[in-house]
Amino acid sequence: MNTEKTLKEFIDEQIHDHNLPNTEQMQKKIRIKLIRTLTDPALPFEQKKVWENAEVKKIEGKQNKILSSAVLKQLQDATSPYFDNLAKENNGLTTQEIEERKKKIFDSLSNYEPDYASDDEERLHHAVQDYIKKIQKEAILKAIFEHFYTPIDTQKIVHDMSYSIFSADHTDSIPEDERLSHPEGNYYKKLPQKK
Repeated sequence: MNTEKTLKEFIDEQIHDHNLPNTEQMQKKIRIKLIRTLTDPALPFEQKKVWENAEVKKIEGKQNKILSSAVLKQLQDATSPYFDNLAKENNGLTTQEIEERKKKIFDSLSNYEPDYASDDEERLHHAVQDYIKKIQKEAILKAIFEHFYTPIDTQKIVHDMSYSIFSADHTDSIPEDERLSHPEGNYYKKLPQKK
């Protein structure tokens, strides 16, 4: 679960939860209210200098202040009446309807459990897709190679590579090293070009 959000993300969430019109004017209006709340000397936010000391991250080319979930929860509690009034003004809802909506949202959030199985399935799916791509690349390379070349002795290259690796300090691996450094003619040869 994401424990930090930008003020913009929090505003978008509140607009969605309270079914408010998502206009630039509404975004500005809510942003001003939230910043005033965060910098109000009568509230605990200003005593802790939460807004001034918020971590700044560059997101989509802009500097954004990041607020923790604890601060956002306090901010939501402090501004709940403001959002209720906005919902009444913009949607014509009564106080009872707003309370019913809040109860539905709270009930849906309290029953929420993160679905870790889907994350595992997604990782498995990506691993399978990567493996399939690797196999496809190998098949394509083999087809291209066999179109232009014909292998002479595939066992010889395996032997030479293992012998060269295991006897790197000895001079008796010089023939193998020589063959490995010039593979054409030793392990494969070019096919005659078709005209």
